[in-house]
Amino acid sequence: HRLSSAAIRVPGGTFSSSIVHNTFHALGGASVSSVGGGVAVQGNILTGAPCALVGLFSSTAIKSNMVDRAQTGCSVAAATRVGDPQSLNPTLGDLRLSPTSPAVNACDDLGLDLNGPPTTGHYNGTAPDFGAHESPY
Repeated sequence: HRLSSAAIRVPGGTFSSSIVHNTFHALGGASVSSVGGGVAVQGNILTGAPCALVGLFSSTAIKSNMVDRAQTGCSVAAATRVGDPQSLNPTLGDLRLSPTSPAVNACDDLGLDLNGPPTTGHYNGTAPDFGAHESPY
């Protein structure tokens, strides 16, 4: 099901909101729309939207995201990387990353423990993965 408007809308007056390490897939509208300025969008995979982020964002709070297409003419440049994230089976909703995905080991370290207990270390591999799923590779 394609959304025609934003998946997440942050209203005005909202400050210090963080949208970190999520996967937004096959969206018809923006992934995130903000009319406030204090929204951090980092480490996400944003696919399907001509403009992944729409509205007011602090330019320093938008970093280390991956989109599947160029963000030409958008009010906010969302990506540090453009390309197909190569999910295992997006048609069936399996958005985990394939071993050959350019999103694997490619995100900035945002200081979050993406493995969770009991695994040691914050991520697998040489760097965190973009998106919601930290791959085992």
